[in-house]
Amino acid sequence: MAAFSAKKASGQEGTLVSRDAYSAVVDRVFIGIFEENKEIEIQRSTAPALLAELVCLSSSQQKLLVRNSSRYKLWAVAEELLIQARRGWTEDPARSENLARLAVEVADQLEVSGFRERLLNDLRAEGWSYVANCRRIRTDYYEARKAFQKAEVLLAEGSGDRMERARFLDLKASLYVDAGDLEGAEGLLAKAIEAYRAAQNSHLEGRSLMKRARLLRRRGAVEEAIRVLQRAAKLIEVSQEPGLAFALNRNLIAYLMEAGRAEEAQRLLPEVRELAQEQGSRLERLRLLWTEGLLCKALGQAQLAIEALKQVREGFIAAEIGNDVALVSLDLATFYLEAGQNNEVRRLAAESVPLFASRGVQRELVMAWSLFREAAERDAVTLGLVQEVASRIRLAQPRPNETADTP
Repeated sequence: MAAFSAKKASGQEGTLVSRDAYSAVVDRVFIGIFEENKEIEIQRSTAPALLAELVCLSSSQQKLLVRNSSRYKLWAVAEELLIQARRGWTEDPARSENLARLAVEVADQLEVSGFRERLLNDLRAEGWSYVANCRRIRTDYYEARKAFQKAEVLLAEGSGDRMERARFLDLKASLYVDAGDLEGAEGLLAKAIEAYRAAQNSHLEGRSLMKRARLLRRRGAVEEAIRVLQRAAKLIEVSQEPGLAFALNRNLIAYLMEAGRAEEAQRLLPEVRELAQEQGSRLERLRLLWTEGLLCKALGQAQLAIEALKQVREGFIAAEIGNDVALVSLDLATFYLEAGQNNEVRRLAAESVPLFASRGVQRELVMAWSLFREAAERDAVTLGLVQEVASRIRLAQPRPNETADTP
């Protein structure tokens, strides 16, 4: 009241009217946002049921409905689609990609104005980031890179929220690690970790540290990767993402084994198998079995190792993940070579070429495999050649920082 009296006494009544009018506008804006938020909260209670209706339909039917029915043009439906996409991308990345694209489709139908438009761009960016990550999981790095580019444009037109940016960088770093751009991945992860620490979100910091451990492993710094993974284990809140406990411990087994600490890895195996049954997706359980096969080999149980890797290979064939089919096949070839079973090496090399061709995998993978097949036909495969072909396959994908029109 004192300030009001002083301004009035100084003849600033006009200014007071202006400020009161401004305050009224601000109040109306905040009341509008509050009401919109209440409406979204109500929508969230019905979104799971609406999503259940959508997922029973074909992709074309889903798009038709969200474009033409106001029933599905809801912010909460887009959110729920993204939640389900994230939950399922390790189990079925193709289905999760479809859910993420549908979330973007729903977001594109929403009519908002003002700051809500920026928030909507955040939502769209999240959707395209999820599309990109699903493509990364399927080892389609070229298409993943294009989806991340769309997400980045939308994020630049978004709210500027630092955590949204950090989540984007964290996902994109996974693509960089997988595609072999370790320096680029390091920079992205450093920014994401910095943002998570500033926000005091230790759980998300722990998730990013898990990715940093993968990066270190790719660089050959396996012991350091183990230490970073152990640090991540102290930060992650398993109650928030139960599946992370399995993923972290599965990775720890793989790193220990690569560090020549097979006995330590073996001691962790019973607990990780139990976690796999409780939390692991089909693909994650396949990757654990792959690790178990390699562990059997390290412990001198060659036949068990071969049987495990055969199962893994069939699983990746069914999932149509070409790179992993090739890499587990090369592990099998190594076992056969060491056992002197050259006929099995020839069979493995010959039967995989049409398999890759039928699944539209990258040309570089087919070329690398052809090198292996031709050597197998001449009985000229060596362990050194297997390692060379595996290295070519891991590095064959286009780097994610190349232009979108890279062939």
